[in-house]
Amino acid sequence: MLEKSKISFIFDKRFIIYIFKCIIGVIFTYSLHLNFPKYRLYWILISFVLVLSPDDLESKKLSFNRIKGNVIGATLGIIFFFISPFGNVFIVCLGILSTIFLCYFLNLQNVIRMSLSSFVIVMIFQRETKSPLIAIYRMASVILGSFLAIFLNTIFKIFIREKK
Repeated sequence: MLEKSKISFIFDKRFIIYIFKCIIGVIFTYSLHLNFPKYRLYWILISFVLVLSPDDLESKKLSFNRIKGNVIGATLGIIFFFISPFGNVFIVCLGILSTIFLCYFLNLQNVIRMSLSSFVIVMIFQRETKSPLIAIYRMASVILGSFLAIFLNTIFKIFIREKK
């Protein structure tokens, strides 16, 4: 049997608000994905759920870090696509090293993993689609998903504050 304290989070106001934000964001982002499948807008949905957090401050920080990381990774992915559109292990390794160096140079060590994953994803998808547009779609989608999370947090914060 569950202890009362273990399920009390269900009645926590922050938990309920978080659930509402998730549902609203998922409905919006998934609808975009369904209506525009050509642009692979599922990245908006993925970014939204990755950065939305019950803690507004953490969500905002995650959003901006995700944006920075994806801009770095996708930009380098485009550059390396033009160097070698077919990609190979040498080019991917060179891109990985470039991503790490650029993040250190820009003093953005906290976004290295996001930058690396973005670079690898972009390189893989670009090879499959043979187009650098995938990097642009993904970058735009990550930015939109992250800003949607910030926007929903702000709207809920204003609405909840006015209700008090």
